[in-house]
Amino acid sequence: MRRKLVLYFMFFSLLFNHIIMGQTLKSNATIYSLPGGMKIILIEKHANPLSACMVYVNAGSKYETDKNNGVTHLLEHLLFDGTKTKSRTDITEGIKSKGGYINAFTQKELTCYMVLMPKEFIEDGIDVQSDMLFNSVIPDTELAKERKVVIEEIKKDEDNIDYQVEKFFDAGVYTKTSYARPVLGNENTISSMSKEEIVNYYHTYYDPSNMIALVIGDFQTEEMKKLLEKYFDIKSAPPVSLTKQAGWVPPSGKEIKYKEAQTENTYVNICFSAPRYDNPDYFAFYMLTEILNLGETSPLYKALTGGPDPLATQVSANLETQKEFSTLNISVITNSPDKVDKILDATVNELQKLAQEPPGDKLIQGVIVSSKTHRYYQEEKLHFYGMMVAPVLVTSGWEFWESFIDNLQKVTPQIVQNVAKKYFSDPKYIATVVRPTK
Repeated sequence: MRRKLVLYFMFFSLLFNHIIMGQTLKSNATIYSLPGGMKIILIEKHANPLSACMVYVNAGSKYETDKNNGVTHLLEHLLFDGTKTKSRTDITEGIKSKGGYINAFTQKELTCYMVLMPKEFIEDGIDVQSDMLFNSVIPDTELAKERKVVIEEIKKDEDNIDYQVEKFFDAGVYTKTSYARPVLGNENTISSMSKEEIVNYYHTYYDPSNMIALVIGDFQTEEMKKLLEKYFDIKSAPPVSLTKQAGWVPPSGKEIKYKEAQTENTYVNICFSAPRYDNPDYFAFYMLTEILNLGETSPLYKALTGGPDPLATQVSANLETQKEFSTLNISVITNSPDKVDKILDATVNELQKLAQEPPGDKLIQGVIVSSKTHRYYQEEKLHFYGMMVAPVLVTSGWEFWESFIDNLQKVTPQIVQNVAKKYFSDPKYIATVVRPTK
């Protein structure tokens, strides 16, 4: 099924190549700040009678400590449990009764609260959002219940091999930085943190000056401005002083960390240093990452999965972009732990090959077209667009996102080769390996 979807999007990209290559992706967004400090982004899209409001809070596991790790995720649950004027039922069922959708998610950099409503009920959705964000009461009975819910979620994920692999990778690669902490926290911290600690965290980070609101859909900008001023222009406390982050130290050699688990496969994850989002090399490096991640046409995929005795069964690449640094993370699944060294050597070899000759112009244009079509597709799904843009918006800012495709279109094959030479002539990495228990 996944292969069929990949082929579908490849066909879609080729079909519309001649149509979209010359088009701009500027959204004509209205961007401003409320007096209370909340940043606002408004995008009118009248394709269907729906509107979505996404509020991003600069609160995530990155801003926690080892003692309160998991408080952000727990608080996300608690904000659905009642405010000074609304019960849990008023919040969830009230939205559903008007044909709407309400949800939230937590990541390392942020927490996002979203509502998707028929356009005639968007004010009701924003009203509920505002109440949750600024007037939640965190009842004791609900706190006890949500602790159990989160702990069960942690236990369930701890039994999932993918979560074990991700957790081991973060702890092994981002050592001594706040990115090493898991978003869910752990059973001990969730059980032991006091209500006072949770409330203090809530009052510290849930301030308008520490939030961004993105509203996209069928509305009139001037009318929406009035609604947001009514519900989100809350008197702000002094600007939040975000926790200073320990600097990440890029790999200085070739280091491998091992862990054993109850699994049949072996999971190899390799981290290379990459340019930060404001580095001139970033977009060419992004292009390199996409070339590595082209599925069955990727040179890395061919090297690791080809031949009579393939080294790997699955291969993917991802450019992880944080505020302070970026990393190229390559994930490989193999059926034998004995193949780990060969996988590492083959991966380094393929990266070095990228520096030997520039990629074809068709390959470059294919990445650009794919990026454009993906953007068009997501923009029509409103809250999915808000979910997709969340990490980029909070990490790098709206201007970075708005000009992303334009900057990508400036990348030439020669620029890609030059950046490959700079970063891959002598690749250094940290690798984590989760292998079957002996």
